[in-house]
Amino acid sequence: MSQKRPANLRPSMSPHVTWVHVTPDDVLSATRTLGALNQEGRMIAYRGEDVDSLLSWGLAELNLAENTVVKEDQRRHTSQAVVHAKKAIDCIFDAYLERDFLDVHLGARPTFKSKLLLLKERLGNQVPWRLIPTIVARPRDSSEHERRAPTLEEAGVAVEAARVIVAAMISANHPLRGPAIAGSFSGGASSGPWGYHVYVESFSKYFGWLWRCADGVPRAGVGVATADDIAEVSYADLQEFGKLKHLELMRIWDGFPISSWVSELFLREKIKLAGLDQPA
Repeated sequence: MSQKRPANLRPSMSPHVTWVHVTPDDVLSATRTLGALNQEGRMIAYRGEDVDSLLSWGLAELNLAENTVVKEDQRRHTSQAVVHAKKAIDCIFDAYLERDFLDVHLGARPTFKSKLLLLKERLGNQVPWRLIPTIVARPRDSSEHERRAPTLEEAGVAVEAARVIVAAMISANHPLRGPAIAGSFSGGASSGPWGYHVYVESFSKYFGWLWRCADGVPRAGVGVATADDIAEVSYADLQEFGKLKHLELMRIWDGFPISSWVSELFLREKIKLAGLDQPA
């Protein structure tokens, strides 16, 4: 039985936020003026099976293929190995797209190629992109669509290439650490046997904000506080930016130094308490 929450926990402010819908160019211009505000980033998680598990499964299937003398078993294991290698790449692609809200520029069922092209523009030449379609995606496509089992060599190259690509992508730009707040909403958290308590005390004078709001729409904006609990936020939906301006916005956010990484659950509560999850 949980204990009763203490009555002396610090209350959150009662924010008053005025929303001003502006153009993406206005948001970009305002975001540039924020300078070197420290960023409180959000930590997200892979959807479904994580990349490490999928890579491990691919390697396990490859080992089974290499150590069987039964041709039928070998074909089955090489087929599974390239499927898991491709899934690992797809998984990390989705993490980047969700992290930066770039998925708003793709359809409901985007192709692997459309994700690849968008992420090439986002991450640049720090990743060995040519390996992906040639030695990871094509063997898997042949296995699935042509019903042709990959050779042992094709499966081995696909699995090893997937491991190299994932390592390069994580090293270049971590897929599970994303933008949320530049500046600060002063406050904190406390916990005990009774549970977990988050509170927010004030806005910083200027802040940037990048978030998927309560209605499911991702937005970006810049806030100016006129008092501890009063702020005006100029914002635009990320869908309005178009791909190129969205990428430009992400490059600006990349320049904000990181002060901390916080769980997405904690930030969701903090942003809600600050009155910044429902533009109206």
